[in-house]
Amino acid sequence: MRGLPSVAATCNGIVFVGLNVADAWLTTELLDISGAEANWWRMLFGASGVFSATNLMVIKVLLATGVVLVLIRLGKGSLLWLLNVGISIVVLSNLACFLSYLAGLYGWFR
Repeated sequence: MRGLPSVAATCNGIVFVGLNVADAWLTTELLDISGAEANWWRMLFGASGVFSATNLMVIKVLLATGVVLVLIRLGKGSLLWLLNVGISIVVLSNLACFLSYLAGLYGWFR
């Protein structure tokens, strides 16, 4: 029987799920202000129905949690930091787009 996952793997897993929630929220906000989506499956099905804002977050949390559990179960929890780097780049990109929209809306840089 395997022991408990390492503290680092557990923390990285929690961060990974949190970053996916942030990505889903920022993506939803950007789509609400006429942004574009790079994921083909989101563009294919639209922002309503199965891929509505709430469902998108639930889907992202379930997928991220599944990835975390599989990696930890396979003893590859140390790979989660690499996934965190990748999703952090996506979240920072979305955040930059969102902040640039807010800057234009409120005239922060005039």
